[in-house]
Amino acid sequence: MSKKKKVIIIITTVIVLVFTAAVGLYAAGNIYYSSQRIYEENWNIELPDDIKEKFDANNQGWFGDGVRYTIYETKEQSAYFNDFESKKNSEIEETFKEVFSELNLSNSEYPDWEHDYVWKQLNRYENRLYMVFDKETNTLFVAQLTQ
Repeated sequence: MSKKKKVIIIITTVIVLVFTAAVGLYAAGNIYYSSQRIYEENWNIELPDDIKEKFDANNQGWFGDGVRYTIYETKEQSAYFNDFESKKNSEIEETFKEVFSELNLSNSEYPDWEHDYVWKQLNRYENRLYMVFDKETNTLFVAQLTQ
C-alpha cells in the first residue's frame, strides 16, 4: 500500500471518529438535559414521574437567559398538584400570552383558559417559573422566564 493511500485512510478514519463522537455527545446531552431535568435542577423541584413531553420551545441564550415553554401530558391529576392555587389568575394568563408572543407560537400550544385549571408560580431572584395544570385535559403547561 502506498504512503498516499495510508494517509488518506488515516485522515478518513479520524474524520469519521470525530464526527461520530460529536453526534454521540450531542445526543447524550439532549437526553441528559431534557426540559424536565432543566426545570428540576433550576428550580429544585421534582415533576411527576408519569409526565410525557408533548412540546418544547425556547429562545434561551448562551447563558440560559430567555424563555422556555414546555407542554407535558399526564394520565391523571396526581398529589403533585395539591399545593397549586385553584383560583383563576389573570396575571398568569397574561404572562402566558407574553411567552407566546415572544416565541411566536401557534394557538394549538396555548392553554384553554376556559377549562378548570390550577397554577403555581416560583420566583428565584428575577427569574420566574409558571406551571398551569389543565384539569380537564391532564396537561401541564410550564413557562420559565430567566434573566
